[in-house]
Amino acid sequence: MNEEWNLSGKRYLAGFLYAFHAEAGVARGTFYNYFQTREDVLKAVAASLSDEMNQKIWAQSVDIADPAERMAIALRQFLHQAMRDATWGWVIVRIGLVAAPLSETVERGVMTDLEAGIRLKRFQVDNVHATIDLILGTGLMAMRSILEGHTEPNYPEQIAKMILKTLGVPDAEAHAIASKVLEPLSEDRTS
Repeated sequence: MNEEWNLSGKRYLAGFLYAFHAEAGVARGTFYNYFQTREDVLKAVAASLSDEMNQKIWAQSVDIADPAERMAIALRQFLHQAMRDATWGWVIVRIGLVAAPLSETVERGVMTDLEAGIRLKRFQVDNVHATIDLILGTGLMAMRSILEGHTEPNYPEQIAKMILKTLGVPDAEAHAIASKVLEPLSEDRTS
């Protein structure tokens, strides 16, 4: 990936493994009975991180009826989290590029909002599978651009607006949705 990932990502994984062994009282040999490689461990960690983030996003947006708003919140929260925590972001990007889908809950969340948007005639989609690839792929590459320092502070909002427009939301409305105040997520391990 890049130098930052190589240093911080490996440190993150090493710290996770140390903490896991200590907390669970599990020897390294026993631990690796469940995981063949460090990459398998990283996949599990990335899935756990994204699931945790997705649960916080769900809690924040569960009462929002508009699937376009829910989708924009999810995209923006994931991208802003990468801005706040580069190590977290690189774990997600590194695994997201080789182990798509990153986690079932992320894909299920996108699918739920996408299907609701189609049902409500909010989104115009020719192919659901291709649209999920478009949303997840764009989000992942946007996160990578953020982590590489090639973006502006409002890049998450720009990406959310573009995704909504691609789904058929009119420009002005997509802009308004993507520019809404983003409430902070609950403070656990993701910040």
